Amino acid sequence: MTCFVTVGTTRFDRLVEQMVTTEVHLQLHQLGVQRVVLQIGHGEPPDQAALRDLLPIESFRFSSEIETYMRDSLLIVSYSGAGSIM
Repeated sequence: MTCFVTVGTTRFDRLVEQMVTTEVHLQLHQLGVQRVVLQIGHGEPPDQAALRDLLPIESFRFSSEIETYMRDSLLIVSYSGAGSIM
């Protein structure tokens, strides 16, 4: 099961940073999440060196497959931008 995080075209580094913390990953693991996919827009990618003990993480800036990621996810985290809602 996947947790998909989307920030749209904006930069929302604080959300991305929180979604790769040990505390959040422990909670996600309890929900049955097995990986985290981050759509980071114009933001900074997470520090890969700090992620080795967490759930597998994939990140990308933009994709034409956003609907597929959403449909295939157990949990979607968004800042509720217009594009994400539509």
